[in-house]
Amino acid sequence: MAYSIQPADLKEHGDLLVSLWQKNFQGVSPGRFSWIYENNPNGPPTVFLLRHEESQLFIGAMALFPRPIMLKGQPVRSYICGDMVVDNQHRSLGPALSLFKAALKQCDKEAPCVLLSLPSNKSQPVALRAGYEVIGNFCEFTRVLKTRKYLLRSFKSPVIAAIFARPLDAFLRWRNEIFLITKARGYGYEILSDFDERFDNLLEKLKNNFVFIGERNRKFLKWRTRDSPYGTCDIFSIFTKKDKVSCGYVAFYRNDLRVNIVDFAFCEGVLGMQILLALFCRYMQTQAPDSISISLTSNPIFFLGLKKIGFAMRCVKNKAVLYASLDDNTIIKDISNCNWYITTADNDI
Repeated sequence: MAYSIQPADLKEHGDLLVSLWQKNFQGVSPGRFSWIYENNPNGPPTVFLLRHEESQLFIGAMALFPRPIMLKGQPVRSYICGDMVVDNQHRSLGPALSLFKAALKQCDKEAPCVLLSLPSNKSQPVALRAGYEVIGNFCEFTRVLKTRKYLLRSFKSPVIAAIFARPLDAFLRWRNEIFLITKARGYGYEILSDFDERFDNLLEKLKNNFVFIGERNRKFLKWRTRDSPYGTCDIFSIFTKKDKVSCGYVAFYRNDLRVNIVDFAFCEGVLGMQILLALFCRYMQTQAPDSISISLTSNPIFFLGLKKIGFAMRCVKNKAVLYASLDDNTIIKDISNCNWYITTADNDI
């Protein structure tokens, strides 16, 4: 079967894209198209349509969402590759590969340019064949706050689970407090309704503290964490007690008895991340949730820092892959052991 690639016109093909999602994806929000295709503060995406020549029908698509990335302190034109969809009866190597190659060709055309993607496990081999390279595992980490639910899985008895949960919960709180007493005496925290001017200095510092990180500003963060059709995030902020300077935040939402972290940022290296999340755990221990979940990709040192403050790797969701069309194409080698991370907020959902 023969296929071709055609650029999409968002006004003309908007309904077509929504139709492709509804046929092939689950849980697509009705407000998704307006949110990410029309109101993205970084601009509208470049969209490629996949046409089946025999039937003259569009049977697939891929979007390149503008997402500026800070590379060694400097912004570089970058895109998140997302919404890759191919109708079920056409899901073979060729059609999907043609979409990925169209994205790479566009990146080369706009060089210097970077493409970042978190493909599904099924489409990952196609992305690698097209020319992407793996930069890390996109993993989910969980920190348990209240153990009763988890103990019940083993003991099957609510009474026994409750008996053992009390000392275990106390131990988890004690371990967190010991870390905070020794490392975070000078910090306070608060819950905010939005990102304000106090975050400007923190967001400016990020580009120089990380070799590779998605650009963050108040306009982007409000759109991504407050205006999303998938739910509005609350904002946990930490600051220095002495001068009230903002030095970190966590954007999160509650899902039953689990808290999901969508994005976070902090001033320093791994220790700054540990202080931020340990303070967040202290706050959450006063609330209802049983656990805190965070999904991200980074280097092994960063992952080790998470484990040292009680987060356990729950699963590897998929791989983070990168394609770079730069004068210096050693970027993947350079970032492998440097300070960098990518969160759920950097993705297309």
